[in-house]
Amino acid sequence: MNAKLFLSVVVGFLVLLSSCTENIPSSRIRTIHIYSDVLSPSDDDLFYNFERINKIDVQVHCLSFFEIQKRLKEKRYSTNIDMVLLGEPRDFKSLQQDRYLYHTKVSDENWQPLAIDPLVFLFENDSTRNFTTYGQIARGSAVLLEPSRLLSATYLPETIEQITEIYKDVNSKTWSQKLKMPDSLLPKKTELIRWAFHSELKPNDFRYGLYPDQRFFGAVGKSVGVGVIHNCPNLVEARKLFEWCRKEKWRNKLAKKMNIFSIINNESNKDRYPYIYQNFHYHQ
Repeated sequence: MNAKLFLSVVVGFLVLLSSCTENIPSSRIRTIHIYSDVLSPSDDDLFYNFERINKIDVQVHCLSFFEIQKRLKEKRYSTNIDMVLLGEPRDFKSLQQDRYLYHTKVSDENWQPLAIDPLVFLFENDSTRNFTTYGQIARGSAVLLEPSRLLSATYLPETIEQITEIYKDVNSKTWSQKLKMPDSLLPKKTELIRWAFHSELKPNDFRYGLYPDQRFFGAVGKSVGVGVIHNCPNLVEARKLFEWCRKEKWRNKLAKKMNIFSIINNESNKDRYPYIYQNFHYHQ
């Protein structure tokens, strides 16, 4: 009887142990927290395949860059922020200066551009489109630019900075002189060119829009990118997701959701200038 009792206890213990061990894997599933100023929690479907294949959960948190930066400054590396997906390069530059970005070794800037909202020039209905590059418009003696079409006046200096960085022979002063001031009269024989980001365009704008030639210097615009936070709680998992986001298929998926353009990998330029698909209008 003692032997039977002992055997029953052992069997019961093994059954209990097996039931416990079956639940362990689910309790160890990691969750990556990605903070973004361009995505919302409802956009977590972008990461469905990554979660399914890697058995890692991804939670998207929507916060302004100011709030993200504030949390990092107040709590340093005690936050749950594993990654950031942001809509403006200057915000990544700010995080990099504060040394919050993990060095991913894919670029010197520690973040990966994924998609771009390109700057578009809009001509009047009867205008002759004599310009194909940003530089030609800047050097054209009879051209004025309408700055009010830009999404934000605060983005105007950075836009000009991007263009002058690419076109070395066109300085920022030249661009400033071309800006049409409010209520100023348009000089005779001067062409007024409006400009906007692709995401701002209205349906009728596509008839008169020009996406400048990007054969030599790529596109100018607002780049959406991703970066990993240094010493984040889930660094191993975050690095996996970072590599997943760099894949062309995922970049295309993100760009389609945001109604902008995926950046093409260009090895000769090593991501110095973002290149996007040549025929923009297929994206509509």
